[in-house]
Amino acid sequence: MPISAPYSITNCRRFFAEPATPRQRQYEALRAFYLEGLTSAHAAARFGYSPGAFRVLCHAFRRGELPEFFAATRPGPRDQPKKSAAQERIIALRKRNYSVYDISRALKQQGTPLSATAVREVLAAQGFKVDFDMTLLVLASGLYRLMASRMRGHDDAQARLIFRDLIDMPADVAIADGEISVRFHRRAHLPIVLASGILDKPIAVPWWHGYSLRFVQHRTAGFQR
Repeated sequence: MPISAPYSITNCRRFFAEPATPRQRQYEALRAFYLEGLTSAHAAARFGYSPGAFRVLCHAFRRGELPEFFAATRPGPRDQPKKSAAQERIIALRKRNYSVYDISRALKQQGTPLSATAVREVLAAQGFKVDFDMTLLVLASGLYRLMASRMRGHDDAQARLIFRDLIDMPADVAIADGEISVRFHRRAHLPIVLASGILDKPIAVPWWHGYSLRFVQHRTAGFQR
């Protein structure tokens, strides 16, 4: 069996001085800064980063936000009992249009906790497309923040609190005269919604074929479910 020729000393040095992959470049730049004592500007210039980009890289490294630089082998059986036990339930919830995060929360409530990442891996292995969930999460987060900015006392509230206080309310829905009306029942946080100014204003919804949406305060008389 032939033995390949060894690297020259020059090539060995070049391997560390001129990283061939982005992950190695990050590692070598951080090592030069934190271990070798290079200044931030010097380390950035040596490995092709702008000063600002290198500061962002250092910030992410200190917060533990970078992926592992080195993959550790894990010998032994590759079967993962938690995933295998929850697989049937995960698939059933997905077929009911639960998101990856909804499934993770549901499993936790049922006493079989599994992270969103693990749920995503199970679904991906079964052929489900889950990348869109992250897009929806980012979109929903933005909409929650936009709504919260108009609600007194909820500017910095988390999405879960906004949902509990301002969205998860009992209401009656009526469809008539090109409009869909949602009438909120009386509730402790309703005055916050009333003060926001979103009630009694028609909202155009392009994909509702000409129907508009209107939020109104509940009045018992003259309203049909």
